[in-house]
Amino acid sequence: MRITAVIVIALGVGFFFVHRAKNAAEARLADATSNETMEAPAVNVFTVTPSPGTQSLKLPGETAAWNETAIYARVNGYGSPNGLPISVTTSSPARRWR
Repeated sequence: MRITAVIVIALGVGFFFVHRAKNAAEARLADATSNETMEAPAVNVFTVTPSPGTQSLKLPGETAAWNETAIYARVNGYGSPNGLPISVTTSSPARRWR
């Protein structure tokens, strides 16, 4: 019974000190926050000037297509009786995609 009372008292004292330390830390944080909000924020100000523009940049590499293909134009309004444009014939590669 005595050990239980000692444990309860030790836990109570520990709770008291932890609670007190947390409240003090919270009060310090609130004071620091209110002091920072009262001050004007620090801002770096500078004037923008145009650059001379004499430098060139050369990057290594080249741009190339993976595949090459022919592009056939389709024009609305000019059609043949089968619904294909005049430039597309039945043997044309564009006919296969229809």
